[in-house]
Amino acid sequence: SNNVRRGRIMRASLDGRNPRQMRQGLDKPRAIVLYKPTRMMYWTDWGTTPKIARGRLDNNYNVDTIVTGQLKWPNGLVIDAASQKLFWADAGMDKIEYSNLDGHGRSELLSAPHVRHPFSLAILNNRLFWSDWETSGIHSVDKDTGGDMMTVAKGLDRPTAFVIFKATPPVGPSRNCPDPGNPAKGDRNPPPTDGSSDYPQGSMIRYTCYPHYNLHGPVTRTCLADGSWSAKAPECLSPPRFRQTPTNVTVKETSSAILECSASTPNTNITWYKDGNVVK
Repeated sequence: SNNVRRGRIMRASLDGRNPRQMRQGLDKPRAIVLYKPTRMMYWTDWGTTPKIARGRLDNNYNVDTIVTGQLKWPNGLVIDAASQKLFWADAGMDKIEYSNLDGHGRSELLSAPHVRHPFSLAILNNRLFWSDWETSGIHSVDKDTGGDMMTVAKGLDRPTAFVIFKATPPVGPSRNCPDPGNPAKGDRNPPPTDGSSDYPQGSMIRYTCYPHYNLHGPVTRTCLADGSWSAKAPECLSPPRFRQTPTNVTVKETSSAILECSASTPNTNITWYKDGNVVK
């Protein structure tokens, strides 16, 4: 948490106990974001010289100012781990910008009239979300291009912080899928674990066939929430091989001939040709 009046950043246990000072002597600290892979803390400052700074969580003294200039009220701050980019929203400049995690490569993603008074930021997949006081809503854009703007919510009274998450269905023991078994001439992996005869919801199995057999159907199947498997079970079939080779037969004019052949797999389509043309 930050304490604007005292110019410091504090930390505590999740229940609020054991408060500890992380940074002091700041002007007007605002947004905070942590990046655990490097144990770095980033924050914005609304002070006389607006800026974005960072420092290590295990070092209370060294502070690096990584972004200055063309800042007024830097509000929201978020890190996109996928692209290794730092995004911030400035309510005084009415724009959203981004840079590398060291502050280099600064670029503008979106500005007025699309951004009016941004407050907080969040990222989910390829979408960047922000709350906006002037539009009384929450909006999103493609975080890589700044295009495809969408309004997620509207009619809100000065929206501030918000959280984005991806909901997943609950996994329960009553929604397991029965073991579909191996296909004839093939395997399914992995087999059920712990001596069980079924698979937990969300499990995925992969099918393979023995040598000289081809898989007909899906390679993988997933255990669904209703306890059934996705898609139809595949089959392992051998490629067509003629058991009887057709032979040439000479017949007299106006006489008829019966052409016969067989294949080792069912439902095999066979096409006959005469002089390079299909015999119908």
